Amino acid sequence: MAFLNLFLAFFIALPKNKFLLKRLFCTVILSSGILIMVVPVLWKNSFYLPNKHFMVNQLWFYDKSDKSSTEVKLTSTVNKNNDFKKNINGEHIQNAAGSAQFFISKLDSLTYKKQSRQFSTHQQRLSKMFSYSNINKSDKQKIRKKPSSSVSDNSDNNTTVSQIKEVLPWHTRPDKFDHLNENFVYRNLNAFQANKIETVGLIIIVSSAPSRVDRRLAIRQTWLKQCKSTSKLSVKCVFLTDWKPSSYGVDLQSESIKYGDIYFQNLTGGYDFGKRFLYHMVWAMQNFKFDYFLRLDDDYFLCLERFLYEIPMPPNKLYHWGWIHCIEDLVRPDESIILLSRDLIEIFLGQDPETMLCHRWADQMIGIWINTMSLPSFHYRHDIRLHHNPPASFVEKFKNEKNICSTYIGVHGSYPNQMKTFWKNRGISNFNNKKTLNDHSVYCFYNQYMNWKLFLNEFYAEPKLCINDARWDGTFETTYYYGRQGE
Repeated sequence: MAFLNLFLAFFIALPKNKFLLKRLFCTVILSSGILIMVVPVLWKNSFYLPNKHFMVNQLWFYDKSDKSSTEVKLTSTVNKNNDFKKNINGEHIQNAAGSAQFFISKLDSLTYKKQSRQFSTHQQRLSKMFSYSNINKSDKQKIRKKPSSSVSDNSDNNTTVSQIKEVLPWHTRPDKFDHLNENFVYRNLNAFQANKIETVGLIIIVSSAPSRVDRRLAIRQTWLKQCKSTSKLSVKCVFLTDWKPSSYGVDLQSESIKYGDIYFQNLTGGYDFGKRFLYHMVWAMQNFKFDYFLRLDDDYFLCLERFLYEIPMPPNKLYHWGWIHCIEDLVRPDESIILLSRDLIEIFLGQDPETMLCHRWADQMIGIWINTMSLPSFHYRHDIRLHHNPPASFVEKFKNEKNICSTYIGVHGSYPNQMKTFWKNRGISNFNNKKTLNDHSVYCFYNQYMNWKLFLNEFYAEPKLCINDARWDGTFETTYYYGRQGE
């Protein structure tokens, strides 16, 4: 009671005493400043208090697909073999990883050393994302250590970032295309990988059967002579064929040594066109840093000089060019000649390996992929200067056709003798350098949809999961495919 009377007397006398008023004002200002400095420090250090149960070991983010959902907790555990088990509240990690864009962006910032040589406090906490309760004693001691300021000197942080990436499913990892062999589908292809990645603007892959040495020689003596880099585009041309340890296996090896342009693929041949196309994309990604990918058959005569001048530069995004089957409900690109931009190949190869579908025929496989993807700005481009069918070698008018490359940019069904004739009659290089492939291409007026159930006879096949090493009927994997030439 006495304290209350003293307090009232103080406030009654306050207006009459300026000295007390000034003293009170200074006390309030000083106390406010101390609170402003102390509270953030206390809040920051609270992350490391034992009663917070190592809050730094957890990453929280919101599932954007469900606004009403609560926070999703991402954790990982380590077993005795140090193999990661992925769990999100008892479910597989991929269920939430699709909405974890915040996590991926933060993970990229940890690995981008050139931008910053220092870990921020938030990144330090992010780099220790483990379930603390299931880690052995030695690992717990490592987690308790405070990260050093230097990224290069801190091996624990570098190891932790690598482990974080291993926790994610392959298709959600930001570095997945640097580790294609960690995807079971692509590892099973056993694609050759060089020690050093070569940078080119355009990689051209001619798919050729082992026995078609006559076609490869005809190509080398004709349009492959134009495989030269230009001022706007560097180019690399190769043949990919199956390695056959048979009577002509020795001939393949000597051909490879002589010309240096043959690479071998670990495939069985026959009707595995979808698997072969998948191999070509994986092989290109593992060995080249490119802008464009062109794949064509070994019976295609290509006006390569004109093509190199007309290819759009700088590179277009989500780009396709080639021959299109413009048939209602069967719209798809033909695999005999197909040009794709790198980002489109990354979309194809970046699919979830658990759900990725394969098909016996590459054109149907691409159509199935496009059906399931949301690519509103993607369009098939059909070049009206491509002759597709019937094979040109069986068409009378092509026998004496002049200035082939003024009318056409590619002719399918060009067998060795006809290919040499086309080369002789290709004409002069008087085309308009200002035009691109886009100026000669049209779009199919049907919706870009393909129903695989509408195909008949040998072209009918049910798509299957790639991860199961898909095969169809078992008879086609060793059956020799004679092609349209019939020999």
